[in-house]
Amino acid sequence: MKTKRGIFGFTLIELLIVIGIISILAGIVIIAINPARQFAVARNAERRSEIRTIMDAITQYSIDRRGRIVSLLPVGYVTDSTGSIVINNSTGPDEINLSPLVADYIPSYIPFDPDTSDNRITGYVFILHANGSLTISAPLAELGVEIILATRTF
Repeated sequence: MKTKRGIFGFTLIELLIVIGIISILAGIVIIAINPARQFAVARNAERRSEIRTIMDAITQYSIDRRGRIVSLLPVGYVTDSTGSIVINNSTGPDEINLSPLVADYIPSYIPFDPDTSDNRITGYVFILHANGSLTISAPLAELGVEIILATRTF
């Protein structure tokens, strides 16, 4: 018996089987790679890098000013019950003045969270503890990861 071949020498069944196998393999690869998760991991890495950049800049700034970072704090800042100053830049306009850090301590711009569209909001939370140590965190971190840069004392 002869089978009727198409114009490229393959039967319709052969073509359908190959297309089916390719689609199954493509589905497996897309699930394995999971681009949305990879982008979230990349954004979290960017957050970690930017928090380190800000912390290093504040540290250098304080070294040049004999340990003082008061000029970076918001005017009329208020301490909480523990004596700490919490500056939440993730929901409203920046209350911490990071502009003195640009050019001398940060190359060209103030880093901000990748999910923040307002350039007045860094998206990070700064806590100056009563003992003089500083903590910077990224509350907008993805994948259930908590990104906190441990404190440095000023």
